[in-house]
Amino acid sequence: MVSKKLAILLCLILLCPLITLAWTNSSKVSASMMPLLPDELFKESNSTDETVGTTGISDEICKAEGANPVYVLVFGDEEERDVSYICKFGWLMGWKDYAGLQIERGDKALARDFGIDLRILDFLGWDSDDNKDTLSDLIVDLKEKTKHYIGTLYVGKYWWGYVDAIIGITTQYVTDSAGRAYLGGNFAIIKWQTSFFFDLSWADDNIVKHEVSHWFEAEDHKDGCCLMATGHEHFQSIISEDGYYWLICENVVCGYTSNSWCTTCHNTIWSNRQKFSPTDYPSDGGRVSSGRGGVEIPIDMESLNIPPLRLYVLPTLVFVILVACGILILLRRVLRLWKQKKLA
Repeated sequence: MVSKKLAILLCLILLCPLITLAWTNSSKVSASMMPLLPDELFKESNSTDETVGTTGISDEICKAEGANPVYVLVFGDEEERDVSYICKFGWLMGWKDYAGLQIERGDKALARDFGIDLRILDFLGWDSDDNKDTLSDLIVDLKEKTKHYIGTLYVGKYWWGYVDAIIGITTQYVTDSAGRAYLGGNFAIIKWQTSFFFDLSWADDNIVKHEVSHWFEAEDHKDGCCLMATGHEHFQSIISEDGYYWLICENVVCGYTSNSWCTTCHNTIWSNRQKFSPTDYPSDGGRVSSGRGGVEIPIDMESLNIPPLRLYVLPTLVFVILVACGILILLRRVLRLWKQKKLA
């Protein structure tokens, strides 16, 4: 009787990932339901992106991936610079490695669909105002303290060029969102959803794609399956990215899981994809023309955010408990058989 119960329990544990994976696939909206773009613009949204591993982060950063480069400086605030990340992509990753990983992961879809290539010039420090508790305020703080870099010639570790845009990374406590950006501008601020204790690294690359899309005039919207959708959700049981798997069993906002844009957003970004293309390289290394971003940035802070993720802890704990119970029952059975054999 015990062996039958044990066999049934082990079968359920082994079949659980397969059942939930099938559930996830059946709950997703098919790509064919999305409105199609012209052939010269549209590429399959489920095409396989190259895997970015921690051992190859520098190689990925140095790789040219698109015809429309955006030269970026990445700033980490004083809280972020003290953080180490533990996730499926690597253990005890420093802030530079983790930022490089997620920016390059997010860069794949932008390069694939629009030729937009985020080229990281360097990773620098920025001391954020500890009195600010929203990303809406912190992005203003970031802009005021780093805007003098925009348009200047920067010879970095990975690339050299005139600075087009700035991405700030913060771990400071905030109450509003996971990311903010200026619509049509060249500043963005991100708060990674992954922490030392919770691995949500599957979502962080989408924050990059979402916020950078705002630079190219794409706006947030509630409905539809799109990287810019902040209100539309799908039930996700298991999320698979770059050969790794996460057990979720929750509804997740499309902005964190989608790898493509709706027709409206796609066409908007496509129309503005060359906004950072070189038009006038100043010989003195001073500020460049507005064709490479400029400094004066239109502000529309109300709509440009992506809500923070919930912590999907419960399903993971349930799964771990089930596996632990199965292992304990198995060990107990093995120990009992060993004792019986020893007495015989």
